[in-house]
Amino acid sequence: MLFGPGTQEEIELPSDVDDDLDFLSTPRRSVKRALKFSPAQPKSTMPSKTVHGARMVGRSRIPQKKPSIKAGQVSKRVTKPNKSSKKVATHSKTDEQIDTSALDLAWSALSQSKGRRAADHQIMEFYSRPRLVPMAASSGMTGQISLDLVHGWNGLDPEHQALACRLLGQLRPQFLMCSPPCTFFSPLMKMWNFRRMSAPDIRRRKKAAVGMVEQAVDSCLAQHRSGRYFAFEHPIRATSWEITSLRKRVATSGTFVVNFDQCQVDLVSPLGQPMQKRTRIWTNSPGVVAMFESKQCTCICEHRRIEGSELGHSLSKWAQTYPPKMVKCLLQGVSRDIQP
Repeated sequence: MLFGPGTQEEIELPSDVDDDLDFLSTPRRSVKRALKFSPAQPKSTMPSKTVHGARMVGRSRIPQKKPSIKAGQVSKRVTKPNKSSKKVATHSKTDEQIDTSALDLAWSALSQSKGRRAADHQIMEFYSRPRLVPMAASSGMTGQISLDLVHGWNGLDPEHQALACRLLGQLRPQFLMCSPPCTFFSPLMKMWNFRRMSAPDIRRRKKAAVGMVEQAVDSCLAQHRSGRYFAFEHPIRATSWEITSLRKRVATSGTFVVNFDQCQVDLVSPLGQPMQKRTRIWTNSPGVVAMFESKQCTCICEHRRIEGSELGHSLSKWAQTYPPKMVKCLLQGVSRDIQP
């Protein structure tokens, strides 16, 4: 309760105000100490910005003077690195690291194709990382060009398609190996991934995947019509074999289909367990057919399923790499047809 000035009548105040006015009966020094050291005071209860109030709230409220720069001195301004510019620089650095050596070699080979240089390209690979080419010399053959998306070659680009046609027409490789991406045609895509994708995204990916298969098939037919050899490889369970254009081309006269198990060519998991991976090759090389028609699974141990990961490796990507024994079988089969 408070008493008004000059009167003894009591002035009624709300009950919640009485607690806020308790500091009026507290010594001034105690108020200063409480304001200075009280934790997390709301801004609404802070004193006004007077000289007296500034001293009460502590030194942090008093503005500090900036050091003056004397004549002849240069001020050093420290700037923090811009995170966005750092990301752009990193991205541009990644773009600069794209390997285009395969494309450069292809164009260089075309410019030197007149004369004996064409003999250096008996083996050629489309939609494939260097697999047969590095080991061609072991079978007495030569090869330099392996075109793949990782090395800057896009089979869907009209300019790159024209490059492939010129390579086949001018360099005339004796054997062409084609293994376009089969990811979209994998049963696992239909089982797990399609349900997470939108319909437009599925159509876009299907168009790209089918386009790469058809481009590879056209390259194989160009080889066949020119009297040279080819091989087209995809897993036997891949739905790409159901594409109408491929199904018709497989029935072309003078071509063959051979099925085999890659566990018979030493395909194993990172821990050494055999992986079957039933595979199909469409080819016009009798030597290739002879090498693989006997590679049928006779394993008595359990195979490792091509699912998940092992020792940090995705097994689906792990199985995309041809075992060295499979590469040797391909080269040995072709060498029987090329070399008399």
